[in-house]
Amino acid sequence: GRGAIKGVSEELWEKVKAGGVMSQRFCLHLGKRVIDIRQKGSSLLMTEPSCLINRADLCAALLDALVAEHGGGKLSVEFDRPCEGADLTSRTVSLGGGGG
Repeated sequence: GRGAIKGVSEELWEKVKAGGVMSQRFCLHLGKRVIDIRQKGSSLLMTEPSCLINRADLCAALLDALVAEHGGGKLSVEFDRPCEGADLTSRTVSLGGGGG
């Protein structure tokens, strides 16, 4: 959660937070059961609001930050290409489907 992301950097947390919605109170709906999170008197009440973010938006924010930090020759991210092998010594992978 927030602690793990902030542990990497405050800047990363700000990027993730920008993709979500900050909320002081919200309800968790589990079927017919509704749990009021962060209500007064609740043990889950915290001083900072929660960041409600779609999983895809969270992944996109983390990926963007990773590429921004380690891109430029050190890291290349490609999708829809199967991994055919990994060389741990040279820290490279071989991808199928058009180069690698």
